[in-house]
Amino acid sequence: MKVKLLKKIRKRYSITHYPNGLYIYGDFCEGPQTILKDSENDYRWNRSILVKKDAHEKLYKILLSWIEEDYGPSKRKTKSIISEQLWYKK
Repeated sequence: MKVKLLKKIRKRYSITHYPNGLYIYGDFCEGPQTILKDSENDYRWNRSILVKKDAHEKLYKILLSWIEEDYGPSKRKTKSIISEQLWYKK
């Protein structure tokens, strides 16, 4: 189950760094830009102009919140209860 979810997440979200700038809605934004994008929702993206490492950390935190919002909080399996009968009546 985890592998399938990870494959979905890798296909859906991307964090891309543009060192020289990029065009956003026809306007050129100079300087290093880092973009977090959701491929299934065109209106869902986030941009950072921080240094590459700091931008990645900031956008990664946002990505984790998006994943939790879309796929729900992680659910852990409950431990199975093991019982052993110590005394019984014959």
